Amino acid sequence: MKIVFAAGGTGGHIYPALAIADQLRRMPATEVAFIGSAAGMETTIIPQYGYQLHTIALAKSTLPGPLRLIPQGMAAARGVIRARSLLQQLRPQVVVGTGGYVSAPVVLAAAYMGIPTLIHEQNAVLGMANRMLAPIVTKILLTFAESAVPNSSRAKAVHTGLPVRDRILAATRAEALSFWGFSPQMTTIAVLGGSQGAQKINQIFVAAARQLVREHEIQVIHITGPRNYPQTMAEWGDIIAASPSGRRYQVVPYLEQIEYALAAADLAVCRAGASNLAEITVKGIPALIIPYPFAAANHQELNAGVLQAAGAAEILRESDLTAESLVRALSGLIKDRPRREQMAAAAMALARPDAAQRIVELIIEVHRGNPSKTKGGRTNGEA
Repeated sequence: MKIVFAAGGTGGHIYPALAIADQLRRMPATEVAFIGSAAGMETTIIPQYGYQLHTIALAKSTLPGPLRLIPQGMAAARGVIRARSLLQQLRPQVVVGTGGYVSAPVVLAAAYMGIPTLIHEQNAVLGMANRMLAPIVTKILLTFAESAVPNSSRAKAVHTGLPVRDRILAATRAEALSFWGFSPQMTTIAVLGGSQGAQKINQIFVAAARQLVREHEIQVIHITGPRNYPQTMAEWGDIIAASPSGRRYQVVPYLEQIEYALAAADLAVCRAGASNLAEITVKGIPALIIPYPFAAANHQELNAGVLQAAGAAEILRESDLTAESLVRALSGLIKDRPRREQMAAAAMALARPDAAQRIVELIIEVHRGNPSKTKGGRTNGEA
């Protein structure tokens, strides 16, 4: 069996695909390949995991208003043609799309060729591309049971949760504290702005940290995002210099070993990207969530609302975000350990640590259920 994943753009689209691929790689006579964009994060991340990556050039339009639809439409058409050519070469039995600009043309081409297709929707509301693809795919996989799916496609929808990499599941608190050189007696806060970082959270958190480090015994892992790192690190400078141990405050632009931030954390300050939330729930981390207010269809607010309703997180909206409001929210959680323990239990109750395995089972199911010839001229039952 050969599986092709279409994923790209951000870690939120790439890492779930990698989690599924790692499960598939353990199976005998199974091959995995990826199709991504030529300029996204996938060009560096996916090869590091040992997978073959093929690329499609997809350029965003810079034209204003409706004019941008013309070059975008032309680029999409070229993407579908390129995707069809790649799929004819790779000859997959199943194609899985986990999001990003590249996912739509690849899944569209695969469906046209008669190849079974699955799409995974990370967020609490289907994105525009997945809404478009829903009528033609074989299965729609959902992170949140609450996600709204068009009535005509509801029978295809399966609540799987969001796949999380094995190394995140396996990392222990002791290993993580050792990695950072942290004390097990202190409260560890992880600031997670997503793979691109979150500039406003970075700025406000450092301002809040000046008071927090005076009032509480805390240690911090702050992942800033590559673009924001120089400025954020400069703002941390005097706090780190005044610390009796500079290792209490670890500021990094990006962390490939994200499992060590998650396993060490007693409390997370984060955006509401679906991957962020899946990772904190499987590790049982209480969270103060600051949704990105300009996310498409307000999906980050909806994602965060699922955790808040379950008692796993508190929400602080960016419009209310100041150093003072952040200090109040974090101080309350730092001092109230029983409250954090309740939130941790609620997070674990939401978690789907078996999501990757469940998706693998669905991939096998659609593969076995579609032995007919594809329009690409091959048999899906071939191994």
